Amino acid sequence: MAEPQQMSRDQARKHVEAIAEKAMYFDEDEFSLLSTKAQNAIIQGRKWMETCGNMTESISIGNYSQDGRFIHELIQNADDKGFQTARKRGNDSYIKFTINPHCIVVDSSQDGFTAGDVDSICDVSNSKKKSDCDKIGEKGMGFKSVFKVAWKVQIQSGPFSFFFRHRPEDPNWNMTIPIYEDSTALEDRTVTRITLHLHEHISLQDIHGHFVHLPFKSLLFLRNLKKIQVVDNWSALAQNTCTWITNRGGKEKKSELITITEERSQMRPGKHFFQIFRKDALQLPEDKLRSNVDQTRVELAFPIYEDHLLRIEDQELYAFLPLKDFGFNFLMQADFITQVSRQDVIESARNRELLRRIAATFQEAVVHFSSDGSPQFDKLQYQWTRYVSEASVSDRFWRQLSEDIKTVLRETKCLKSWSPGPLKFPQELKIVGETALDKDKPPQPLLADAEDQTYLAPDYQSENAIVYLGGLGVRHQEISDIIQRLESDVAAGTQSRMKRTANDSDWHQRMAKLLLTVFTENENSKFQDPVRKLRLVPVRNGQDIEWASCTQGPVYFPGNGEAPIPSDIGLKLIDPAAVQNQFRRELFRHLGVDDCPSQKAIEHIRLQYTKTGRVGGSSSLAHLQYLYWNTCTTSTKSNYKWPSYLWVYDQRGSQVRPSVEDIYFQSTEEYSAQALLGDCPNPQESKSDFVVHFIHPGYLKTCQSRPGEIDFKSWLSKYVGVKEKIRLTKRGNKAKLLDEVLYVCDSYPDKVVGMLKKHWSGSPPVSDIEGLAAISQRFVPTLAGYLHPLQETYLPLPGLIQRASEFGVNESLGFLKMPLELTDESISAWRFLNQLHVGIEPDLGFYLSILREIVDGNNGKTISMLEDPVLDAYTAISRHGTTPEHVIKIRETFASNELFLVPENSRFVVTEGGMWTGTSSCVWNGPSVMRLKIVLADSQRYLDDPTLKHFFRNTLEVQDADWKDVVRELTDLAENGFSDFDQESKHLGIASRFYAYFEQFHSSEVDWSEVRENFEMANLVYNSTEKQWYPISKCLWSSMVKIPGKVTLSSDYPHLEDFFVKRLQVEKADFKTLVRELKSLAGNTDYVLEIKEIIRAISLMMPEKGSLQDLEGLDILPVNSPHSKQTQLWNTGQPFAIVDRLKLGRGFKNAQPQAASLLDFELEDVKLLQPFIQAMNLEDRCLSRLSKEESKATGKTLHEGLTKGFQDRAYHLLCCAVNFDSPKAKKDHNSFYELLLNSEVYISDTITSYISITQGGQQIRFESEKCNAHVEQNGTKLHIVVPRADRNREISYLKDLPHRLLSFFGIGEAAEAIMIHLLNSSLYLLDDLLDDAGILGVPDIVRRSRTPDVDSRAENIPNNLGRSEANHGHSTPPRIPKMPDYTETRSSHHHERRIIPKYEPIRDQIFPSPRDLTESSTTNTTAPSHSVTSHSSSSSEARSRSDSIDSERQSATSYEGSEEDLALSQISILMTYDDILRKVISTARSSSHHGIATQGSFRASGAEPPSDSDSQLISSEDFRGLGYHSGFTLIPHSLSATLGPQENCLIQVFEVLKGMQIPDFDIKNWQSRIRHLVKSRPEYNTMENWTDKETSDIVYEDIKKQLTNYLLTHGYLGENLWEDAEKGPKYFLEVKTTLQGCDHPFYVSKGQYALMEESKMVPHVPAKQIYVLCRVFNLGKEDMGMRIYVDPWNMKQDEELKFTETNYSVVPAKRGDRR
Repeated sequence: MAEPQQMSRDQARKHVEAIAEKAMYFDEDEFSLLSTKAQNAIIQGRKWMETCGNMTESISIGNYSQDGRFIHELIQNADDKGFQTARKRGNDSYIKFTINPHCIVVDSSQDGFTAGDVDSICDVSNSKKKSDCDKIGEKGMGFKSVFKVAWKVQIQSGPFSFFFRHRPEDPNWNMTIPIYEDSTALEDRTVTRITLHLHEHISLQDIHGHFVHLPFKSLLFLRNLKKIQVVDNWSALAQNTCTWITNRGGKEKKSELITITEERSQMRPGKHFFQIFRKDALQLPEDKLRSNVDQTRVELAFPIYEDHLLRIEDQELYAFLPLKDFGFNFLMQADFITQVSRQDVIESARNRELLRRIAATFQEAVVHFSSDGSPQFDKLQYQWTRYVSEASVSDRFWRQLSEDIKTVLRETKCLKSWSPGPLKFPQELKIVGETALDKDKPPQPLLADAEDQTYLAPDYQSENAIVYLGGLGVRHQEISDIIQRLESDVAAGTQSRMKRTANDSDWHQRMAKLLLTVFTENENSKFQDPVRKLRLVPVRNGQDIEWASCTQGPVYFPGNGEAPIPSDIGLKLIDPAAVQNQFRRELFRHLGVDDCPSQKAIEHIRLQYTKTGRVGGSSSLAHLQYLYWNTCTTSTKSNYKWPSYLWVYDQRGSQVRPSVEDIYFQSTEEYSAQALLGDCPNPQESKSDFVVHFIHPGYLKTCQSRPGEIDFKSWLSKYVGVKEKIRLTKRGNKAKLLDEVLYVCDSYPDKVVGMLKKHWSGSPPVSDIEGLAAISQRFVPTLAGYLHPLQETYLPLPGLIQRASEFGVNESLGFLKMPLELTDESISAWRFLNQLHVGIEPDLGFYLSILREIVDGNNGKTISMLEDPVLDAYTAISRHGTTPEHVIKIRETFASNELFLVPENSRFVVTEGGMWTGTSSCVWNGPSVMRLKIVLADSQRYLDDPTLKHFFRNTLEVQDADWKDVVRELTDLAENGFSDFDQESKHLGIASRFYAYFEQFHSSEVDWSEVRENFEMANLVYNSTEKQWYPISKCLWSSMVKIPGKVTLSSDYPHLEDFFVKRLQVEKADFKTLVRELKSLAGNTDYVLEIKEIIRAISLMMPEKGSLQDLEGLDILPVNSPHSKQTQLWNTGQPFAIVDRLKLGRGFKNAQPQAASLLDFELEDVKLLQPFIQAMNLEDRCLSRLSKEESKATGKTLHEGLTKGFQDRAYHLLCCAVNFDSPKAKKDHNSFYELLLNSEVYISDTITSYISITQGGQQIRFESEKCNAHVEQNGTKLHIVVPRADRNREISYLKDLPHRLLSFFGIGEAAEAIMIHLLNSSLYLLDDLLDDAGILGVPDIVRRSRTPDVDSRAENIPNNLGRSEANHGHSTPPRIPKMPDYTETRSSHHHERRIIPKYEPIRDQIFPSPRDLTESSTTNTTAPSHSVTSHSSSSSEARSRSDSIDSERQSATSYEGSEEDLALSQISILMTYDDILRKVISTARSSSHHGIATQGSFRASGAEPPSDSDSQLISSEDFRGLGYHSGFTLIPHSLSATLGPQENCLIQVFEVLKGMQIPDFDIKNWQSRIRHLVKSRPEYNTMENWTDKETSDIVYEDIKKQLTNYLLTHGYLGENLWEDAEKGPKYFLEVKTTLQGCDHPFYVSKGQYALMEESKMVPHVPAKQIYVLCRVFNLGKEDMGMRIYVDPWNMKQDEELKFTETNYSVVPAKRGDRR
């Protein structure tokens, strides 16, 4: 259908005004302007309209009696209007009520009003919805209900904007007259807004109540509306909002689950779930209120919870909007014709038909619940009855609906049976009663359902459901139904539940109770005979159960529980388990089961033995039990006699006739037949000649005694013949022992004595000698727990026990174990044992037994606790071992038993209780650390006691350890490692002791070749650094460098050099060894680093030239080639160069297009490798010799001042050239002099040079980064070009120009220094310089250059050649150049560090004149003075000059130096990192003889207080040997990132202590994390990084007390408290260094502070550890020194040191501050 054309707002306004005009609406002003006639006509018309208004009010206000009804009507109108526009825009279909204090605003997204909508709302009883079955409001009066609460209603929808106004005093027709007003802007989603202005008398509380109960369930049935929202702005609290939203889709389904989500402010969202069913109701009866509408849709909504359980609560009836609650628990929606109030329906044919259609829809819903199979209906399919069964309907009209639902369900297959299957009619199903169900969870019917499935499903069986279903035709199960099911079950064979559940007592009890009603209830008596005929009695047939009926023969109960009737005697007995239940037993009696007489059963037992002869073990038990129970009474036992042909079963299951063979009771009593013979083996297994029978234990366990009568065991003994005692002798020959007795002697020796006592009562068992000997040789136990031959045991007499207790073994040693304790009175009963050689006196065996008991029974005693009794036992054994036979017995005993007590200090002592061993594990003398042998001589008591020494050395013949024992010990250590209790720090000492033991052997006693073979094959040399064992071939005694695959031994075993070098022939790493190792590594690039170290070491040995010719053809030289990324190994025949100049090395390394092949050593290394290079004849490979340089200059300008200055030096330069044999000068002195005099000096900004070498026939060249000089001869003139820039020109005169001139002159670098001086010194100094250098004048040359007068030099000092041209006319006193700071660089290959100076501008002259020095020291306070400072200057002067240097350094402008700067520094002061290390170590070693000066800075234990001039560990002169003085500040400035002053001093202290040769002091005592920084030196190149916890710089444990005695001697320690101590204390030495004086604070860490406190010394108590501070001060100055602070914590307490504990700074106290 096409949408109507949208009106414009102007058209809408006119339409509204036309309606108002039609209603004769005028405002008062307009009305007064009308004529009288018009006014009268209008008045008459108003009277008529007032009549209409009354009707309007009666409908809108009177009929809608509820004030809140307007909410329903507005919701209804919005849904009827539709939301097409909102859906197109993608907006919600919603309506929102906003409650304000004076009005209610209703916003919605419904479609905007049309003109027809406006006409309809202004009309009365003329609704356009009557003929639309999907719309509500056939009366056309619903909207007027708003006037129940509002006096003014504003409507703005689409193009329309108007209002109605009706106050109580206004005419009623005002409710139908629209009054136009201008529209206002609405929200984007809002299409229609209706504003209700409330009457003043309206209660907002009531209005609020209407919205609280807003009918949100209408959303289930409204066609279009999906969201209702209420916003409460009236409440005094914060704004509250409630929103209901449905998930109803656009297309309706026959059945669906709809959710309404409820959202309230400050509350969690809630959800309401409804299962919806819809059905179209067609062909409805006609009704005038629904003209031409004969159909509608019936909808049912079943409320459920989220888990699909029913939600039971009263629900309202809906006719699109709610009417009222009629008592049903589900919601119904249909187009009922309602009363005017819309609160109830009217009774009409159409509405009654709708009830039947609702019942039909309910029927379809039930069927759907039960047949859909969806999980959501699992519960609903059984619980739907609650929707109708629990309804409370009072209205007559609506009660008819309940009946209609029942009627339609009776004729519908809508119920489920117990088993899965099709739905059933209600009358087809039966309810299974609770008594017919089993105990399962869930319960199941006792008997299976019939094939047609008549059992009603159990899920329906709630009380209300059963009642309701009963009304539908479902009935309860009856007894006849049960019997019918039972007959089918019994006939089902193996599928019968009666038979399959034989062991299910509960099932049978329930079934029995059910069947007993047949015999106990009269109304069921007619079923008794049919039940008795059924096979319901379980009869036991062996292991099987057969089912029988008593109508087919007698069936007996099985007898009483104590003695049941045997089941194998031919009687039909009911299964005993079946009669345990009283209900089953009662049922069986009703079924005909009876009791059996005992005589009949006994007769059947007899027949089993006399006829069948088949009686099993279980049957025998049953027979004996039944016979005993029925014959043991007083009236029967005297007449009963056991038949001789009967048998019983023994313990093996064999039949035994007591009249023929002995059979015994089993008993746990000591020495009973079972105790002695119970374990006798089966004759078939052991092939023995005798058999022992014991009655089977099942007889006594199974058969119970009858109270008041003879017990069952006695009955067996008296009447059956079972025996208690065994026979001891054979029948007819009592002198012969039975085999059984001999078996006891062999199997149970501990029972022999008790058996003899029990059965012979002290009499001798046999009279012949052979019998006595046989028994006396049998082994019996002793009190000590050992087995001894009876003839070697002792009676436990009190005297012997007392003697044994003296050895600490109590009464348990070597005594015969008796059945009872002996006393003086009871000894006589046992004297017969004397005939069996049981001893009664102590002898050698007695003491050997004592020793064995001590060994076996030490029970965790310590060695010291065992030592006395063991040694006493050794002594007693030695004294009783007087005969050769005794000695042999002693040796055999010790050889076969571990009877040696390990000495307490032996390595065998691994536990607190000690250890025992045998003769083979003992030596008399040997290394104390042996662990495969015990060194007995380590025990002082063994040495001091001559008896014991004789016992071990002579009686037991224990020998000393030989060299093979030591080799075995070392082999065990190498293979199995050190023991767990050996501390790692002691491993080296253990190995040392073994090696040292070899020194006691004479050469003839040891096969040294075999020793060396063992050491080589078994890797018997231990290295503590690697913590591994090595063969001799992998060892060197000493080596300057680490050689791959080799370890050095000298640091581990300094006192065993003879053993390793002479005996084991371990080599020393001398020159030949290093060369040989280098040869072995030739070509192996995996060991490049090692090869380089070996080369360095060889060089340090100063090889002679040509001494390494054997290496020339080997690939042992590490070379970096541009053709490989990795270092290669080349020989001398391959083309490579050696970097001896930094600039050249850098240039050729980066030369393009191809770099040069260079020896892989840094410049610093090359300096050290000069001996090696010369020995290898490689001097000509140095870049300084190989390279050639070509230079050129452009844009040059003649500089007159520089030219004159150079010409003034012509004579001196000539002298230098002649003196150093310049080819050009020697050829013709005069010509050369003329050449110099005609020299011209030019300046230029562009001087370039190219440096080249030839390798492999190819030229390699590079352009120099900067060239600062160019020299060439132009005819008779020498042209010199220097840089135009002042600074670069100064560098040129200091470096580049001297080199160029030397090259031009053809003289070597030996003249470099004097050449520099000649070019840069004042003219008046030149003669002196030549004289100092030993250079003579040229006699045949007349000088033509001027030499300044000494007296006039102050006025006419010529300028330095390199000075700025701006100053060439006037000279100023020169300044000494500022010394450079230093920064750190790192080699990319080996991570070595070197020191590179970082420069400041060099001002004035490079080298000062004497006058300059004089003036600077007297007048110029800012001029530096460090280059000429005398070492003998006073400390104050030195400090003054140092301060002057610092002042200038602070004022100078620093900048990064170029390569020229670097070269300048190298000329003047460059010292590499390795140079520094070498000088530190050399100085320390040369000064180590000083040791420690007397009296340091600490007084301990009575030492005198120190003086102000405390002595120093190392003198100032020693420090100045390193360059630490005021004129040389390289170390403090250069090593901040590498090796600083602290570390240099640490090296110094370490080397001094090492030089003192205190025991065991080596690199392991240096425990500083920075010690790896000195690895570049060969002395330290094998040192590993210190990665353990760092406690102090140096840690030394003074085992030999040598350092302690040294400190005592020199006054650092007072009282000698360690004289009697086993060892000296452990020292923690920390080095602290500052550039300032001793009174300047130095700092300690928190950990160091704590260690000081932990190490504090206590008066008169020998300290176990001592903390020492080595305080270095005035670093780099002439009064530099060190003070020793021993025990600084007590110095702090005595206020000799002041600690600031906030930052742990420390200063020494002044004299006046000390206590």
